[in-house]
Amino acid sequence: MSTAHDLVFAAITGDATLNSLGITAESCWAAGSFDGPQPVPFMVMRWGVVTRGYGAANTTLLTVYVHDEPGSYDRIRAIQRRMRAVLLALEATGTPVNWIINVQWNGESGDLSDDSYRTITRNSDFTVVANTL
Repeated sequence: MSTAHDLVFAAITGDATLNSLGITAESCWAAGSFDGPQPVPFMVMRWGVVTRGYGAANTTLLTVYVHDEPGSYDRIRAIQRRMRAVLLALEATGTPVNWIINVQWNGESGDLSDDSYRTITRNSDFTVVANTL
């Protein structure tokens, strides 16, 4: 059975606009970690603790980090804008056994740098309410 995590990953990696900006299934990390430099841009999705709600509803925080080569943050901001539209459109979607009830955008970080990956980065936070977290 797929989960809300799978629905979010598929929506992000299947979006043509995000693909044109360099975000694909190969550049989006949904779990685990990776060693060494990655082609840029790349995205890391970090799911937080799941809080039990009413009935089948559960809530979690999703933080998405977008990395790019040092220089301008313009591509990162474009990725974040499109990702926000894609995720907010997931509200009330899915199948009877795997559905997303609500997605709320909580905001974005400022311009950051990541010395480990030698990239510039920004992150976006979302609250996701679903039945399969």
